[in-house]
Amino acid sequence: MQMFKGPMARIKFMRVIALSLFIGYGYVGHTQDNRNFSKLKNADLRQCPGSNHDVVKNINRDLGASGLPAWGSPMGAANTVSEPSIDRFTITEDREMEFTGEINFSGLSQGTMNVIVSDMSGKVQKEVNPVTLNVDGTSGLLDVKCKLNTIGLEPNTPIQSGYIKLEFQPSGAGVGKTFCFILPKKWKVLQRNEDITINITAQPFKTSEKLIGSPNVLPVPGGTVMAQAITNLGMKPEDAVSKAAPTNAAPVKGPSKTPAVSPNTIVSGGAQKDSSKYYPQGVANRAVSLFGLIRSDVEFTNPAEISPILFSNIYYDKNPLSGIFYYMPNSYNLNWDAQSGFQFKTIYNKGTETSDGTVNMTATLNPGVSANESGLINEFMAAYSKSNPEIKFKDLTAILPQNPKISLEGNLQNLYGIKPENISVSSSTSIYDPITASWSASTDAANEILTALGQGVGITGDMSFKTDDDGEIGFTLPVKIGLANNYNFGKINLKQSNYRTEAFSNKFPYPIQLTYLHVMIFNEVNGKFIPCVYTWSLGNKTVLSKSKIKIDATAVPGWIDNDPRVKKIWVEYALQPCMSCTEEVVNQISSGSSGDRSRVVKINSMGLIRKYNVSFMKVVVRSRFLDPKTKMPFERSFTIDRDNTDFEAGPFYVWNEKDLSYEYKVIMLNDEKTYEGNAWIPSKGYELYVNKDILKRCLGDNMPSAR
Repeated sequence: MQMFKGPMARIKFMRVIALSLFIGYGYVGHTQDNRNFSKLKNADLRQCPGSNHDVVKNINRDLGASGLPAWGSPMGAANTVSEPSIDRFTITEDREMEFTGEINFSGLSQGTMNVIVSDMSGKVQKEVNPVTLNVDGTSGLLDVKCKLNTIGLEPNTPIQSGYIKLEFQPSGAGVGKTFCFILPKKWKVLQRNEDITINITAQPFKTSEKLIGSPNVLPVPGGTVMAQAITNLGMKPEDAVSKAAPTNAAPVKGPSKTPAVSPNTIVSGGAQKDSSKYYPQGVANRAVSLFGLIRSDVEFTNPAEISPILFSNIYYDKNPLSGIFYYMPNSYNLNWDAQSGFQFKTIYNKGTETSDGTVNMTATLNPGVSANESGLINEFMAAYSKSNPEIKFKDLTAILPQNPKISLEGNLQNLYGIKPENISVSSSTSIYDPITASWSASTDAANEILTALGQGVGITGDMSFKTDDDGEIGFTLPVKIGLANNYNFGKINLKQSNYRTEAFSNKFPYPIQLTYLHVMIFNEVNGKFIPCVYTWSLGNKTVLSKSKIKIDATAVPGWIDNDPRVKKIWVEYALQPCMSCTEEVVNQISSGSSGDRSRVVKINSMGLIRKYNVSFMKVVVRSRFLDPKTKMPFERSFTIDRDNTDFEAGPFYVWNEKDLSYEYKVIMLNDEKTYEGNAWIPSKGYELYVNKDILKRCLGDNMPSAR
């Protein structure tokens, strides 16, 4: 056996003891889950071995003021003077870059407590931020959270702690005291998505390979998106240039009418003379498909893949001489922005003993049409009319719906049993304004809706409207409430001035796969306007949410950066499946539920801690209602360290108060032994009074001895 001698020997000896505790029994009790990186969760840390002076002092404190008694004499009375003590230090969460804990103290006074983490040699670890806690009483519990300081640390750097020191300093006159615990904590530096930059090289795709040399004459991509240029919506065949272009807008045809005489018409000498022949008269039953003019190597099947405006149907005015054309959006989708997330709210109303509470759900839908997008289509229409003199173009304006009606009843009623009278939808006469849809549902239906949204099943409907009271033409646009839907998030548009030099972020809550970089250029060949989309492949690279993307655009000709014919640069992407991302989104849109339906159970020890001379008891609770989504049963333990005092356990997430159910068992602990049984006791109550009868049911033959 190796022997240690001299002053250094005692230091080595103490380190061997600490290492033995660290390896063999440095902590007691833990459960393994995704919040238990070092296997420390629910562990009670052991105090470090003290100096000889501290050992003697602690023995004398426990034996009494008279110190060691004479041999054979009766023991003196115990010292009842309360000295500063840390009775327990429990780790409650153990993650890669942080941990949380509870400090149970007694005998302190008002002051502060500094929490400092060190390595196995006792050297303070600057990588872990120190924490200062306020102590407001002589005894109680303190919550502490220690976080890793990642500045200057490379991702995946492993770090090992050995000790945690608690330095108490009273606020008034008095001497402080330091406590030390063994902390076998492992740390790992995780790289934040925000700190990740994906470098992607844009590779020429088909026709873009030929964009070399002078930009004066550009090759035209070989594919055509759509063959049609003019959409006929009920006019005579000879009046239309070609057949109607397919569109996601379903026109409702009405009887053909002759435009009414303008009120500015002057009648003189039996002849009519219109003094305002350029006066607009409203949306006509005729449209031009700008979408059908585009030439591209990539097959775009829907105008929404390029713009939120339905530019496959740009409508004439009833008076062609007015030069006014009209547009409308492709669809309405659940509104989202990077700051506040999805505009979907869930509010749970409290139930009663005889009836369930209802759930109010509200969704805001938006067409996603911006001034930049309408400006692009305006330029598009102007360029087209310039090469087609027969088309008189003056301005592009949004269609103003007449008495718009939004229908979601079929989907909500058929799938979730929500009655039409419990559904309300509000809209305005401007297509720029969002739609607000709200409905009242049962708790079961609300849960089904949230689950369906998480599984990619949306709520669909449509908006139908006319443009005037005579009913000559009507329209239907799709309305969808969904989560993993590209149209919620819109396009990743890049600036012509800096797309080559500036990185951009994936601001969406899902990972995305980048497929193409597109550049729209308004070409002119032999005096004819030909809008072209040139494409570079991005290699289907996947980018995590909040990560940055830097495109190496060396293969993109430099003249594109300042050529006025370039009208739009954007990145095509596809949302990638991500279960954890969807869960986070569903939690966000149902966050009202978590807050509004959270409940606690009050636990009270009926004198058992004193009666059985234990330091404290733990009540372990098992329930699916500890999970906000109420799917999987969770276990959590709650510490009760005083008798006849209410301690809160939870939160439990219940739709109605009467739904609560859980199981529990009781564990008693003192300095020498842990008393634990295997019996789980079911309960539905919000108040749990632990008495001798309950304790015996839990522990059985493992009951501690009473005083």
